[in-house]
Amino acid sequence: MVVLKVNPSCSTYSDEVCLDTLKLTAYPNPARLSEGPVRFDGLAAGNVVEVYTVSGEMIKKYTASSAGLWAWDGKNNSGSTIAGGVYLYLVRDGTKITKRWKLVINR
Repeated sequence: MVVLKVNPSCSTYSDEVCLDTLKLTAYPNPARLSEGPVRFDGLAAGNVVEVYTVSGEMIKKYTASSAGLWAWDGKNNSGSTIAGGVYLYLVRDGTKITKRWKLVINR
């Protein structure tokens, strides 16, 4: 188990969450994929978004472009639509975790 620490100075430790990047959002949450994608907003170019099941399996990984927005259609890395449920996501900036939160998908 990794315990995350909040560090306003964003040092190089990989288990710290940086305060200056907590403006990242994923919406709607809860989401209904039949009504549109989940949007991740406030990303910096090169940020990596990882989506996990609650059992810890990574189902999707995306590297952000300079646009700062990712519209996720709810498909996993294999191209299959995910099931409804609770998922966890984190955003990495290099070795730092900049955001970690939960996402609810309704079917």
